[in-house]
Amino acid sequence: MDNKWLTMVGNTLLKCSVEAKGQIMLSEGYTKIIYGAFEHCEQITKVTLPSTIATIGAGAFRGCI
Repeated sequence: MDNKWLTMVGNTLLKCSVEAKGQIMLSEGYTKIIYGAFEHCEQITKVTLPSTIATIGAGAFRGCI
């Protein structure tokens, strides 16, 4: 199940809202997380990535505890 806080285009995760809280689960099919996608998402406690992720941009999780 995808989270309402996520913005994606095609199979690429562009951004997670800094207002996101708790756990984020990306569904199968996502292949790329861009630079800074989860930047400053300090209220997220867990991110579950699917096996289809092939690329995670540098700094994708910058500013997350």
